[in-house]
Amino acid sequence: PPGAPPTVPAAMIRAAAIIACVGAAAAAPDVRVARALGPKGYAMARVSVITTAPDASLAATNDYGSQFMYRWTDRYLYSSLVDVTAGGNTTVTLSTDAGDFDVSVSLPAEGAAVRGVIIADPCSNNTYMTCEYGHLFQTYTHTPALLNAFVGDSSVSFWGIIGDNWYDQNGEISAQAFAQLSTAVKSKFLYVSPGNHDMWVDGSPLTAVDEDQFGNGFMQYYPQDTVATLTNDLFDFSVDPDASNVTFKRSAATDNFFSYSVVGNVGLILYTSVAEYSASLPSFDEACSFMAADDSVDVVLLTAHWNAPGDGAGLKMPPGELIHFVQKDLDSCGGLKDKMYFIEGHMHCNKVLQGGKGFLIAGQGMEGCGNYGFPVFQTTEDGRFQVLYFPVADSDGLDQYDDLMACLDSNGIDGCLSFAETWLDVEI
Repeated sequence: PPGAPPTVPAAMIRAAAIIACVGAAAAAPDVRVARALGPKGYAMARVSVITTAPDASLAATNDYGSQFMYRWTDRYLYSSLVDVTAGGNTTVTLSTDAGDFDVSVSLPAEGAAVRGVIIADPCSNNTYMTCEYGHLFQTYTHTPALLNAFVGDSSVSFWGIIGDNWYDQNGEISAQAFAQLSTAVKSKFLYVSPGNHDMWVDGSPLTAVDEDQFGNGFMQYYPQDTVATLTNDLFDFSVDPDASNVTFKRSAATDNFFSYSVVGNVGLILYTSVAEYSASLPSFDEACSFMAADDSVDVVLLTAHWNAPGDGAGLKMPPGELIHFVQKDLDSCGGLKDKMYFIEGHMHCNKVLQGGKGFLIAGQGMEGCGNYGFPVFQTTEDGRFQVLYFPVADSDGLDQYDDLMACLDSNGIDGCLSFAETWLDVEI
């Protein structure tokens, strides 16, 4: 709860902040890379930079440049759609007031086998919510280090954090986490979907407070190319969280969180379960139609945060429920039945759901099952879809963090498969 002592000593947090500030002038830009919304073309990506001060050079060279709106307003966002080379690396030069920086963006060829890492509900301290296993699992440093090792691996093309991202109300905890991530990680395609704590830090619309971000800080800190970009410069800012005291009229417009795109032979559809089912059907129809028309897509991952209605999520909207309703109600989604799987968080466990059709990936330090690990989603050159789970630690005494990290540092993911449990291995 607010005011609880942090899991990480305050001195350590202050030291990290001082180091970040001292090195800011020479540091690489705080980059985000996302796939362009599917219909905009496969060889398109959105490249963004987050800053803590206005940057005239970035403003002059990007399509979008603005101080954050409504929340986390001590930050600035600069963003553009860029052409990238399918099947190769593209160097994107970012012109900043501190100088030019090159970022390498790697896009697999259409239909190529790919690998990604997706987690949910990462916590690092007790500032707003109790990170139950944060101290035991040392999540403040271990989660960023694991992201660097897994996502930084050359075989990984995309990664995601699907909600309750660091349990953050004002952006400070997120900045501490991202300051520990390498540019190699930040240059990979990022997918996000907000959770209940990204709307209301206490986790429920019933306990919302004026200081909550209502999704606004989240959507600007993790800029995606969503359906909102079809009718706006980048975001739909039509909902001012301070214009009403009715909680459900304060959250950011849901089109800011609906996106769909393809990496290699994997399609991803992301959305927020705060949206209403009937109002969302046209967007799901467009997304499923797009995936169905692309012969290179062998797997579709339907992804959002909640695992059950409640805490702001509507009926039929958690992925494990929605996958069945949209396949029944929409022919476009029904045609993807054999290709579609779901990923969700919210319940703080890592486990397989519905006989291998879904995956819960929220065991990242919060109370719950007491397990901590990283799932890898991959397709293979010989035509298989696999989900591999790498256990890191658990509340029963397992702790293979040091051994796993040593292996990853020396051998990469492919050289450390002996650490993994096979959650799924099917022909596609």
